[in-house]
Amino acid sequence: MKCWNPRRVARKFALAALLPAAAAAAPTDFLFKPGADKLELQFASYTHYTDDDDYEGPPVYGGAEVRKPAGWFYGLGLFNNSYGQFSQYLYAGRQFDFYRISERTSLHLKLSGGVIHGYHDEHEDSLPVRIGDIGPVIIPSLGLDMDRWSFDLVFLVDEALMFNVGFDIIE
Repeated sequence: MKCWNPRRVARKFALAALLPAAAAAAPTDFLFKPGADKLELQFASYTHYTDDDDYEGPPVYGGAEVRKPAGWFYGLGLFNNSYGQFSQYLYAGRQFDFYRISERTSLHLKLSGGVIHGYHDEHEDSLPVRIGDIGPVIIPSLGLDMDRWSFDLVFLVDEALMFNVGFDIIE
């Protein structure tokens, strides 16, 4: 049975309290602007893991990402990690279009960095660097943007590949 840890709960509430303050301090051009920015909903349609007996089946991933015209983006991903634990990824990054196929279709490289939370108990060592339950991560991906759709192959360290599909819900 999992024991309730008041320090862990206090850290989670402190983080939740800091997020609105960080958003208020953000430069106004970083905030979402309807008509100029894209708001993309994402889900992972497939994830392939290296073999490990501890993995507990397919993860579920869903997220929202704001994409700025200059290639910058930020978002939040919610998922069950490979150990079946609910996890979150709060991130920002940059997209580099390296081959334009047509006016609304291009190949890109994305590089995101942020903090991940949700690896607990015997799996907390899965994050090489962590402070409490939170660890910094950098995640690269290769993808294709087609009109309002995006398709990305996400490289999760040397443990997994995830195929991510996104759709811009505001055009």
